[in-house]
Amino acid sequence: MQSNGKRVLVVEDDADSRKLFEEILLDAEFEPVCVDHDALPEADGFSTIVSDLPEARGGYSSERMSMWARELQTRYRAPLIVVTGRMEAARDSELRRASAHVVTKPIDVDAFVERVRNADRRRRPR
Repeated sequence: MQSNGKRVLVVEDDADSRKLFEEILLDAEFEPVCVDHDALPEADGFSTIVSDLPEARGGYSSERMSMWARELQTRYRAPLIVVTGRMEAARDSELRRASAHVVTKPIDVDAFVERVRNADRRRRPR
């Protein structure tokens, strides 16, 4: 597939969720690259990052999750959308400051695609 500049990195630990995000983003005319947390690719032209949160040993840690968000944004220099099923993460003001958006699962597909489009536009002004 030839890149149209709308490459979206999806970082997700669940294979079924990766496949679902891939299908949603392909239908919306993005070029998704879906990986597990332990298989992050080189920083190579992603317009947006979509990531769930890594498993937290010992429970949720606001500091650790915010650090993850800042690390992804620094590495890829792209807006980050965090997708999580953890309600404490959805309410975490530090995580919200560290990412462009925090979206809760289950996702509203139309709203999610619109957030990705908005993040992509911020990265690549039209």
